[in-house]
Amino acid sequence: MHKHFPILTSATVGRDGIPLIEGVNLEAQPGRTTRLVGKNGVGKTTLLHSILGFLPLLDGERSAALGKPGSAHHQRQFGYMPSAVPRLPSLTVPQWLDALSAGFSVERSTVQDKWDSLGGRTLPSTLMGQLSSGNLRKALFVGACAIDRELLILDEPFDEVDIEGQQRMAEIIEAQRTAGAFTLIVSHRAVDHLITIDQTLEITHGSLRTLS
Repeated sequence: MHKHFPILTSATVGRDGIPLIEGVNLEAQPGRTTRLVGKNGVGKTTLLHSILGFLPLLDGERSAALGKPGSAHHQRQFGYMPSAVPRLPSLTVPQWLDALSAGFSVERSTVQDKWDSLGGRTLPSTLMGQLSSGNLRKALFVGACAIDRELLILDEPFDEVDIEGQQRMAEIIEAQRTAGAFTLIVSHRAVDHLITIDQTLEITHGSLRTLS
């Protein structure tokens, strides 16, 4: 089982030197799921990118226990599903699944089974960039959950995914939770009917507060 540890301490997060959220204290709690909410533009994705190390903190500390982007530690520690991908790999879905299998040293059938269980449907020659929005979400989700993670960071994972796909995604998230993952999920809508939410945090007026 993973251990509790601070993720961010007294942190100020922002972009281009402009602070969006101040005084952030966030702890990794194994086996627990936190939902992050807030209006558009308040800094939800910026906070995720700061946790992941993609953006430097303007103040405060990011835990030394967190892997640095580009490292093998980071690749295995974090399962990250972005809400949008500005540049998709020029790979077909089978090639994407091949890459996940090789990159994480898991059986090819394991990632294929996850894709199939989500109801992913596409021609073998279809490139990632040609997928429907729902199938693209599923493909990115498979990447985030290809192996058991210490931290699972999901940005609007259920958006544009069919009901059956959402239910299967929820089952996989719960399995990650049972294996000890701390899950942080951004969702503009309630997801309590799909997954167990232990805590809800809201970004408002430049700070992070606990709702429940």
